[in-house]
Amino acid sequence: MGPLPKLSGGHLYIFAVTDYFSKWAEVVPHKEVKKGTIVNFIQIHLIYWYGIPRYIITNNGKPFYNKLMMDLCEKFGFKQYKSSMYSTPENGLAEAFNKTLGVEVVLPLERQIPSIRIAIQEGLTEEENVKLRLQELEAFDEKRLEAQQHLECYQSRLSSAFNKKVRP
Repeated sequence: MGPLPKLSGGHLYIFAVTDYFSKWAEVVPHKEVKKGTIVNFIQIHLIYWYGIPRYIITNNGKPFYNKLMMDLCEKFGFKQYKSSMYSTPENGLAEAFNKTLGVEVVLPLERQIPSIRIAIQEGLTEEENVKLRLQELEAFDEKRLEAQQHLECYQSRLSSAFNKKVRP
């Protein structure tokens, strides 16, 4: 992903690998996207940490299709496939991963210049934190009921629209 706003180490790109079954993601920031950095990332952060995959699916970018990458595939005995422009399982996995990046990530900048979220988390005692979490859990029931009511209204409108054209 990238280019992003320049981070503290001068990193502009994020390399991410997601395991299809466990949905585990490995994310590493990099300064540049070159064939050598891609091969190094796959070798160190994928093969050496998690073992040799049977295959990897990459996008159609030039850094993924070159002599270094083919040598890496031959050396470790795995295959590399190009993802199509519309490949439902891979795109869904990537989208799910992107959502976690947007929701759960805490940027290093937030640690230096505290945001409200960090200030609230760090300024609470253990007992206050437990109470706050309990209030959030209680609010979930109300949100679930609202969602259920919304769904029922939607289904009712959909049903009435469909049944208008149906003749008994």
